[in-house]
Amino acid sequence: MEYKKNHTIPKAVLKHWVITKDEREGVFVYDIIKGKQYFSSSKGKSAFSFAISSDLYVPTIDGIRNVDMELWKSGLEDTIAPFIDKLISKNINNIAKDRTHLAKILTAIFVLDYSSKHRFDIYLRFIKENPELKENISGKPERDDKVLALENIINTISEEVNSYVGIEFTVMTSDDDHHFIYCDHPLIHRLFDDDDVSFIVLTNKIVLAFKNAANSTILHMGIKPEFVDAINKVMALYSRRWIVASKESDLEKYKDVIESTEWADLRAKDEAEYALVKYLPWGSYFSNGTKP
Repeated sequence: MEYKKNHTIPKAVLKHWVITKDEREGVFVYDIIKGKQYFSSSKGKSAFSFAISSDLYVPTIDGIRNVDMELWKSGLEDTIAPFIDKLISKNINNIAKDRTHLAKILTAIFVLDYSSKHRFDIYLRFIKENPELKENISGKPERDDKVLALENIINTISEEVNSYVGIEFTVMTSDDDHHFIYCDHPLIHRLFDDDDVSFIVLTNKIVLAFKNAANSTILHMGIKPEFVDAINKVMALYSRRWIVASKESDLEKYKDVIESTEWADLRAKDEAEYALVKYLPWGSYFSNGTKP
């Protein structure tokens, strides 16, 4: 069936954690839902199987499977992949062709986090528990709840992107001995209340810091192992379904964070928060996210 296996995180991103183990290429994974640690293949039809959710972005409308959102996400994968390649090569000249291209890059960054299975489940539950809000969320509230939840994901991302005037990028690179882990919620969004800066891990050695600015700029800098560890701990706290590492020892280390009381307390607070749109021409949206 066409587009049945939907990757919540694109293979073009996950490939940056791939290693070779016993002549197999793949990544080390801790599946939070199953409580299981294993080595996941990066090859074949079920590559990175831990990040696959069947028909997550494909609702059935009037008896027909609608693949528009999956195609939209695939188009954004074509944006984020070359962007990451440029960051790795430090080829930052003309990294964005124009403001439209810059907005697409930012959209591709936010979609890595906002289209997760965990967020979708929270959105869907919110809609089912608050049917009176459907008319505020969509111009066609009579549609299936899944369609409204997917529409809200796009609304939430659009709201975030439209709030940026310009973007101040800082490409932060670790040394060869210290790697970032990855998870199903890789965006560390405005972690500090007094600062607009956000972080998104893009490879096992690169985290991108970005913030709203009058003009768009980009620079590179190295980071200390202590910073890598701090980012990894927050990533583990943000994870809800899985974490990935290119080193098994890293997986063992940060798996302990997921088994902590702090992680459990944050997980218990996950909920949707209703808010009026500020930048879209119509509608409302709701978002979720608890800071550690």
